[in-house]
Amino acid sequence: MGRVSRGLFKPGVDEEGVYLHVYNHCVEGVSREFPFGDIEKQKFLMHLKRTLTLYSIECLSAVVMSNHYHLILYVPKETFSIEEMVARITKYKKGKLLPTVHDFYTQRRLELSNDLSSFMKEVQQGFTCWYNKTRDYRRRGTLWEQRFKCSKLADSQALVTCIKYIDLNPVRGEIVNDPADYSFSTYGIWQKSGRHPYRKSFEKHMISALRVYLKKENMSGLQSYFRERFAAICTRESGGDNLEVNLAVKSANKKKNILLTRSRFWIDSMVLGSRVALKTHAKNFWGEERAEKKKFGKAYDMDGIEVLSMRQLMIDVN
Repeated sequence: MGRVSRGLFKPGVDEEGVYLHVYNHCVEGVSREFPFGDIEKQKFLMHLKRTLTLYSIECLSAVVMSNHYHLILYVPKETFSIEEMVARITKYKKGKLLPTVHDFYTQRRLELSNDLSSFMKEVQQGFTCWYNKTRDYRRRGTLWEQRFKCSKLADSQALVTCIKYIDLNPVRGEIVNDPADYSFSTYGIWQKSGRHPYRKSFEKHMISALRVYLKKENMSGLQSYFRERFAAICTRESGGDNLEVNLAVKSANKKKNILLTRSRFWIDSMVLGSRVALKTHAKNFWGEERAEKKKFGKAYDMDGIEVLSMRQLMIDVN
């Protein structure tokens, strides 16, 4: 069985861009089972934000744990203009390099500006170099188990539910009781500082995805939505009474909340989305006849939301 084609994670003919859940786990041994402390987590988030300067790729959510990370990214089909690329390089280099629109370096950076593989290579390798140099022991080589894992979030339900899933990592790991209290996630930073690290991108994409659920179509409305949903989930999971969780506790007691369960769907799936969205992708990859026979796993089914998983899209890459 060959490696998954990275073409799956690029915008298709009828797509302006794609939403992706990107994940990787560090490779440190048993003696350093949780190698990322507060300094390492903060450095990863800083390095991620700086690397984004050179790309048209947008980050909507990020969570860094003690031995792994989760990212929700939007990869657009179109790049920005050559003039914008010059401005971004200048900012990235802090004025030490003054590029022009005719430079080969500028042209090459523009070609790669919406390339997921190039972006993740810079994120992972850059952080690894810093990590190796700052250890009190002589460390060399890779820090990550593999290149990176990636799942395509094919519709708004998969996108929003996956964001909730990764933001609840610190609760699932029993580090905090409320995701707002975790300092090394975009949600935690937003709730503690009042400023979302990627406000422009988050507001644009989340309002579009959540419009029917929002009381206000702005960051205030988004904040209310996520606060209410996280409060309901966490209270329900901690055994809150009917008054605390309202009517939602009744359905929660019947079925364990998958968002707080260590579900492999969220890191192993190739595509996540509604049944209609997954059938469309299946037809594109296997043809109509084979696609009709495919069965999808259920990553989430609660509160009227169903997110299915397509986990076997392994194809030979020659």
